[in-house]
Amino acid sequence: MAKRALIVVSHSLQRAEHGEQLVWMGMVLAAALGQIGLPGGGYG
Repeated sequence: MAKRALIVVSHSLQRAEHGEQLVWMGMVLAAALGQIGLPGGGYG
């Protein structure tokens, strides 16, 4: 991947039924892209 990606997830989604799964999937996506820990990339 040529550019960095910052995956941003709204934590207000947790108010929905099974909403915590969306927050975890954002982190899984950032990890799968290999962006966690790199400048300009990661999870927020």
